[in-house]
Amino acid sequence: MFDYTEHYQAVFFASCGSVPPSPQVIGKLLQAFSDKTLVPMTTQQVSLIPGQAPVVGLQLQLATPDMAWLVAFEPARVVIQRSNVPKTCMCTTVDFVREATDIAQRLCGVVDVRANRLGFNTRGLMPEESVPQLQARCPRVLRLVPFYSENVPCEWNTRTVGRERCEVGGQSETLNVIADINRTQGSITHAKGTSDFDRIQIGFDINTHQGNTLARFALADLGGFLETASALAQKLATQIEGLLNGVP
Repeated sequence: MFDYTEHYQAVFFASCGSVPPSPQVIGKLLQAFSDKTLVPMTTQQVSLIPGQAPVVGLQLQLATPDMAWLVAFEPARVVIQRSNVPKTCMCTTVDFVREATDIAQRLCGVVDVRANRLGFNTRGLMPEESVPQLQARCPRVLRLVPFYSENVPCEWNTRTVGRERCEVGGQSETLNVIADINRTQGSITHAKGTSDFDRIQIGFDINTHQGNTLARFALADLGGFLETASALAQKLATQIEGLLNGVP
């Protein structure tokens, strides 16, 4: 999908107050992931409640030693994340969906939580291009006022939100389909050090509509949703690539 993928995330929006970092829960996680390199750990968590003093506690996580894979039990969601870290081979979208689905299935036997929303998001960089090539992309994405037509932007961003109906967990759902197209500068840390970049960045955030607050999803529903959402992201990526290249 990208020349350089920054991350993938699968999100299960549920209250994780019932998943404390207790010896019992950690023991079950160790057993469920005994053949994986995911290890239970904790990190400090600060909850801010209006009108009250901050509440400090511990957040339970599962992580690989290189932190490439992370499963975080946040207060209002479970996040399964694959990050592009130096000296690791970044997985493909298909690999992420398969691994995240397996993680969710294993969690089913450990935690009993239900979600009112599901999400998938990813972000990455397109191949390197010359400055004239990057400048040519801008008017294909944005309708510029005269000033910026004469002074082509060196940075820009767009955010588009649409909705689509699809089936998730055996029921019809409305999906928020969000795409960001940006020209951005930054730096990438890799095995040989750090290098600066000036590239087109594309991000996708696909999630079930926030209007339905019923806790109707089980962890077992996450895999089917990820297949649908990732296929939609790939379809959008192809269309955006055509737009950037001036293909009608």
